[in-house]
Amino acid sequence: MARCPKRRCSCGTRLHAKPKVPTYSLDDIAALERTDDGGNEGADADEDEIFDVSVFEADLADAGQRIDAFLCSKVPDQSRTYFGDLCTKGCVCVNGSSAVKKSHKVTAGQIISVRFLATAELNLGPEDIPLDVIFEDSELLAIAKPPGMVVHPAPGNWNGTFVNALLHHLSKDGSVVSLGESGDLRPGVVHRLDKGTSGVLLAAKTPIMQKQLSQLFHDRKVRKTYLAVCAGNPGDDAIDVPIGRHATNRQKMVAVPDIQPGARARRALSHVRCTAFDGSLSVAEVRIETGRTHQIRVHLQHRRTPIVGDELYGNRDWNRRLQKRGISRPLLHALRLEFTHPTTGAALRLEAPLPEDMASIVRGVYPVAIEEHPGWFGEGGEAGGDLGELSVPARGSRGTGLADSQNWYE
Repeated sequence: MARCPKRRCSCGTRLHAKPKVPTYSLDDIAALERTDDGGNEGADADEDEIFDVSVFEADLADAGQRIDAFLCSKVPDQSRTYFGDLCTKGCVCVNGSSAVKKSHKVTAGQIISVRFLATAELNLGPEDIPLDVIFEDSELLAIAKPPGMVVHPAPGNWNGTFVNALLHHLSKDGSVVSLGESGDLRPGVVHRLDKGTSGVLLAAKTPIMQKQLSQLFHDRKVRKTYLAVCAGNPGDDAIDVPIGRHATNRQKMVAVPDIQPGARARRALSHVRCTAFDGSLSVAEVRIETGRTHQIRVHLQHRRTPIVGDELYGNRDWNRRLQKRGISRPLLHALRLEFTHPTTGAALRLEAPLPEDMASIVRGVYPVAIEEHPGWFGEGGEAGGDLGELSVPARGSRGTGLADSQNWYE
């Protein structure tokens, strides 16, 4: 096992040389955002590792159907009445236009997107789902999200989500975030993590705090650090490659190194630091400046060092090896969030230890990690960081010791 960064590991494998990492001010990024998004300064800039909308493409077999019937066929657990209501509310777009009547007849090739809302037919309710709370005050809450938990209701996951658990948690002391007139399906949610991603998830307990925290993410005033287990060594580098939606797979994103005129790719910037590499797998720390959909997963795939366990962007061979160990999710973990509390002004550093599925792999690749980074395993917060005055590590310990010396993937 070789420590990174180095030019060559002990087994002779050549590593990436450490380049000069460019630095960008928030003004630089904002200016490029305006250019990349065609002047749309209101473009979502917070962390969006799951899609806000569902997107469908009509084919020849769909041509001639009413749009409410078309959507009902794609999302059979909702009714035509529900989708007709969404059309009336402007939540259904055809090729980017929201002026869609429920009687609209779809044609082959049309791209149809849907933003789901709570209505009389689709209600949000509290559910008694345990939350691993790592920090809480009267205005905000942070949990260690387990892999497999969906953040907010969406097709195929209308219940059992973090939002349902949050509503139950808040109902215990009477402070329930109101859905308001908009019927938002994400009360309290200020950023998102993909279903398979574990780690720190922050939420607001009041509508005012929801706006304030959302603004912090939008203004890039939240420092976000992740850990990933990669196939290969990504080196130490800044990955500054735009990301757009895949041309044919609407649920997938893709790196777009050369933006062509009219392309709908948005700037994405990730800072990657390899902390350990054993000749096959690496443990990488990733800090993201922007928050594009699947940003870390796409950027590491672009470097040809994909996250292991990632069915969408990963290596099939490594995925099969992980599945033999009962792991079927991307080994990506939201390790840390750092920001200034909007009300108290306190500098918060919130950490969540690795869940055991990922911790076991990290210990195998990086045997001394528990000694050098005890916070990764719930053994106490790590010192340092720009906002390190207040460190709030997650409760409990999920790392149980060093892995044995046998290479599990051989």
